[in-house]
Amino acid sequence: MSIVRHDPRRILWGLLAILTLGILSICVDIRARAQGVSQQKKSVQKTAQKDEYHRPEPSVPLKPKIPSINRYQQDKVFLEQADSMLKVPNSFQEHQIVKGNVKFRQMGTWMYCDSAYYFPDENSLDAFGHVRMVQGDTLYVYADKLYYDGTARFARLRCGPSQPKVRLINRKTSLITDSLDYSLAREVGWYATGGTLKDEVNTLTSIYGQYSPSTKDAEFYNDVILRGSDNDFELFSDTLYYNTASHLARIVSPTRILTTEDEILTSSGFYNTDTGVAELTDRSTIYHTDSLMRTTTLEGDSIVYDPATRISRAYQFRDHLKRGHPVVITDTARKAVLVGGFGLYNDVTREAMATDYPLLMEYSRGDTLFLRADTILTRMIPYPERPVIPDSVIYSEDLDFIGADSIDTISSPLSSAVAPAAISAPAVKGDVAPAEDDNAPATESVVTARQPKENQDSTWHYAKAWPRARFFRKDIQGISDTIVFTEIDSLLRMKRLPIAWNQQRQVRGDTIIIHLTDSTADWARIPSHARLMEHVEEDFYNQLHSDKMMMWFSDSTLRRLEAEGSVETIMLPQEKDSTYNRLVTAESSYLTIDMNEKGELDVLRMWPEVTGTVTPLFLVRKSQKLLPGAQWFEAIRPKIEWYEGRLRWDDDLGELPPELEDYFKQD
Repeated sequence: MSIVRHDPRRILWGLLAILTLGILSICVDIRARAQGVSQQKKSVQKTAQKDEYHRPEPSVPLKPKIPSINRYQQDKVFLEQADSMLKVPNSFQEHQIVKGNVKFRQMGTWMYCDSAYYFPDENSLDAFGHVRMVQGDTLYVYADKLYYDGTARFARLRCGPSQPKVRLINRKTSLITDSLDYSLAREVGWYATGGTLKDEVNTLTSIYGQYSPSTKDAEFYNDVILRGSDNDFELFSDTLYYNTASHLARIVSPTRILTTEDEILTSSGFYNTDTGVAELTDRSTIYHTDSLMRTTTLEGDSIVYDPATRISRAYQFRDHLKRGHPVVITDTARKAVLVGGFGLYNDVTREAMATDYPLLMEYSRGDTLFLRADTILTRMIPYPERPVIPDSVIYSEDLDFIGADSIDTISSPLSSAVAPAAISAPAVKGDVAPAEDDNAPATESVVTARQPKENQDSTWHYAKAWPRARFFRKDIQGISDTIVFTEIDSLLRMKRLPIAWNQQRQVRGDTIIIHLTDSTADWARIPSHARLMEHVEEDFYNQLHSDKMMMWFSDSTLRRLEAEGSVETIMLPQEKDSTYNRLVTAESSYLTIDMNEKGELDVLRMWPEVTGTVTPLFLVRKSQKLLPGAQWFEAIRPKIEWYEGRLRWDDDLGELPPELEDYFKQD
């Protein structure tokens, strides 16, 4: 076995060689890295020098090339033309900036502007300056700015320097506003900051409005005003629907319409702005005012108003689901109110007519006159016409029974010295018995036509009620098939089956004529077949039959009565102790009765020959109590309970009582 020995010096030199090689390797790596950094700096510097270079502007404008794709896609917005285009790829949203004669298209809609941001991927655009939208050859929109979404086909148009107002023009209709939103998909444009819609006949303004060029329908809200260009009218409302083709306005909220002559208040209906005809379908009122500022109002649940004929027709609701109210025609100048289920008013002739339980209330005098019938007609007649209604649009008839009584002399049938104001014993004529004042001067009671005062209305009021008419005043009531009242002579005329009541008295005849003063009736005349009954007590009545009869009243109290021709009477004279013990029957040719202020018998005279009997009451038979044909009609007498002071008819007061229905069925 041999032992190997290592030389220490050789080991030391080996370690030193290894260390030297490591150091050299590190130095080479550091140098390589330093050279790489230097080269990178040189590259950055070269790049910086390269970015500082600017390409010169082209001497000839570059036009964008239109890509060859399907350009008839209905959901895409295409750029059709522009003088210049810049693509901005690194922006927040990639888009194109186009300028100069810019033109876009989607389907049949063209959009023009001075410049625009075009977003092909978003299918939208923002256009600026002289914006114009064209759809077919009927719709044009002008604005300063346009924000268009091609996917929703929705445009927002705003005014600006190039267009002070946004304008939408559809044939002869234009819509002008500051800001307009328009949906091409729905074909509806609207504004919410105030705008004006104008067609060839009307101008509408409102805070909010919308318009559809396809249907021509428009809706307006808040401070709506509609004015006619040709027809002189104004309409004020909060909500209104309007069609530019038919020029028809539909009313759905409280509305006021002003025309040259009239004012209309309504909340529902239609107004034709071409003809001025209004069809009002809710409770409405029309105010008719003439040149003398006399106002007549027409109120109804539904009204048809025609300014061409100046005739308005009003109706009460018949639908049981709607609460109907009667038609009301009010003449404020004449203080007369006419109500009914149907009403008609002619503003030219100032005629009014009502049917369906009509009621006329004439309150120009101290006591209101209530008049009812199946039909009531009123009219204003110019002076000095007699009260005969000429042909008219509403109704015409020659009222033959008025005759000369309307304006001519009304004389006592027995004397020529009977004045209503001086209720004294008359001087009598001919072969009748002389009276105490036979030498009194001969005068006549004359009813003359009232003449209008200076600067006063030159017309007078006429009213006719037929058939089955009845009237009520506190002092006098009556029924008749036909009743006519004429203001010119203050006469109330009753024809066919007339009956009048005053206190406990009942008067009948072929015709009854009553003269009304401001506070009461002052005389009544029965030209033929006069019948008078006065209830005394139980089933006893004072009765008087004659060919003619005349009565005068003072403060609703009978003061004088005159009867002429075939006079028959049954009386119960009152004894001094206020009892009744006798029944007196008498016949003669003439009779006069004078009453004192208390309504008590003062003087009774009969002449030239008197026949009769006196029978104690306990011997009076039932057949002796009544004259032939005498009948007491208290059951059909108009009573105050019908009206109870009401100025409106809102119940069934117009219905005819069965007894009155049977009475008017007589031949």
